[in-house]
Amino acid sequence: MDFHFPKAELHCHLDGCFRLTTIIEIAKERNIQLPTYDPVQLAKFCALERCDNLIHFLSGFAIFEPVISGDIKAIKRITYEAIEDKAANGIAYLELRVSPHFLANCDVEPMLYAKTKGNVRPRDVIEAVCSTTSEASVKFGIEVRIILCTISLLPEWSMEVAKMCKEYSSMGVVGIDIAGEGTEPGNLVQQRHIDAYQFCRDHNIHRTAHAGENGSAEEVEQAMQILNAQRIGHGYHVVDSESVYNEAKARDVHFEVCPRSSYLTASVDPDLTKHPAIRFLKDKVNFSLSTDDPAIQQTTIYDDYNIAQKYFGFSIEDIKLLNILALKSAFVEESVKNELIRKFETEYAKIT
Repeated sequence: MDFHFPKAELHCHLDGCFRLTTIIEIAKERNIQLPTYDPVQLAKFCALERCDNLIHFLSGFAIFEPVISGDIKAIKRITYEAIEDKAANGIAYLELRVSPHFLANCDVEPMLYAKTKGNVRPRDVIEAVCSTTSEASVKFGIEVRIILCTISLLPEWSMEVAKMCKEYSSMGVVGIDIAGEGTEPGNLVQQRHIDAYQFCRDHNIHRTAHAGENGSAEEVEQAMQILNAQRIGHGYHVVDSESVYNEAKARDVHFEVCPRSSYLTASVDPDLTKHPAIRFLKDKVNFSLSTDDPAIQQTTIYDDYNIAQKYFGFSIEDIKLLNILALKSAFVEESVKNELIRKFETEYAKIT
């Protein structure tokens, strides 16, 4: 199937969006140990097959994340290359997520990935990502905005992340996200997370939240009702509760569906013909398709579209519609959003 038309992607993590060859080069420059320096062999440490669970899927970050953490040059390089690669795949609008604390080696506690302490603060990470995004988006003709992530198990970061969303709004930061394992009820709505999301709501900062991936429908309900999330990252288990499902539909909450990722993280039935996205489309739920962590998966948006076509039974027209829904739910400024929708619809009208 020909997917050569403009696309919008709302759910992609910057630190899961690198080139293996770049990781190898940076590791050699920084004298950081990798399991292998052969890109073919290194790919075997990615999540190429279905994992036991989300935690298993995320384990690959322990190999790759230390290579770029605490190094501004490396952070800028993966940002630039991520945008270049997305543009090459026809992505015309992209929202990149970054957890600034993961990539910092200073003013961060706990320091999870950086090998040694240094002078790269979370705000330095944001400034590096934003400045590079500004440069790369112009060069490659793609609109890019940044979402800052806090982590469900580290609520001590949340208010700082919320305040940095406000501080860097003029540099392309448009929203907050909360990510994590999503397996323990209540992690999502610890008080410091609630306070951070309330701060964002008070300051008109957009809000999305990972929920209902490996977690339950209750997690989706908490994200909607307590965090006032406008969008849900993944959210597949919302279908396990008719009341929560109907509430999400009534609120017109947008679900950021990542087909290949949902299979690899064991968040959905291994039989992809039973994927919740099929019901979403049938019931006219607001959702779109994204990659999640394309480097960890060794995939592109084309793989996700192929899954949607082969297993979900989605047509070209369906996928075009989902791209329009993505734009309508995007966190970009209204003037840019309206222009993108106009451009997409004009291009789509040319495709028969």
